[in-house]
Amino acid sequence: MRHVIVEKPNGELAIGFNEDVDPIVIEIQEDVEFERVEYIIYNPLSRFMQCNANIILFIIALTNTRYMDIANLLFSFSTTHWVHRTSQNSVIAITMHIGYLLGCAIPWAIFLLSWFDAMFSLVYFFGLVVLLITADRFEHFRELPH
Repeated sequence: MRHVIVEKPNGELAIGFNEDVDPIVIEIQEDVEFERVEYIIYNPLSRFMQCNANIILFIIALTNTRYMDIANLLFSFSTTHWVHRTSQNSVIAITMHIGYLLGCAIPWAIFLLSWFDAMFSLVYFFGLVVLLITADRFEHFRELPH
């Protein structure tokens, strides 16, 4: 021990000091800043089905060569890219694809009386909704560098 407290018989306290013992060094830790990182992981089966939808949409775009099919294929490529990442921005891309299906693809297919395209787009729409519903959200804290 570096310091010794001795009580004298009359009640006074005397403090002894031993220079041979190294002093205790107390390090004051700086404020550590953390960043909250959120990420999304999609169901593997849904990711696989999205890749299959890419193949089907590619075949449809090659056979029909309509602007609607090419746009749907491009949206599908974007959706597949974002589904395989863990960023929260993937929700925006998938929601935009759902909006395209509901606002453009399905009404245009019904207008052209192309019932195969309308049913495919409707099933694809429900697949994207299931993709969003089954997504798992995680978060953790990461220490920021100084």
